[in-house]
Amino acid sequence: MKILKAEVINYKSLGKAVVEFGNLTIFIGKNSHGKSNFIEALYLFFNEFEPRIQNNVNNIPKELWTGKEIDNPIKITLTFKLTKREFNNILDKEMKDFFKINGEDGDKI
Repeated sequence: MKILKAEVINYKSLGKAVVEFGNLTIFIGKNSHGKSNFIEALYLFFNEFEPRIQNNVNNIPKELWTGKEIDNPIKITLTFKLTKREFNNILDKEMKDFFKINGEDGDKI
């Protein structure tokens, strides 16, 4: 599995941030410009939230939203490169229906 791209919208100081990942990706920038918030959003994606299309915003502190405006949803979108085997091992049947699949050939998802 490889993360190809991550997009974070309305999370803390990040109005919209998009990163395309290579084999090695390094975050460089001034202090207080969102590097740690971007990494934290990835942590939340993988560790904190249930993988659902719509999460209940009442359980998420409003400090996590850009400008603390909960009317604009936080969106964390990742694009992965997976083999069919990885895809089938990672997700249960119920969740597979929610994911957009772009197959390049018979072995890639």
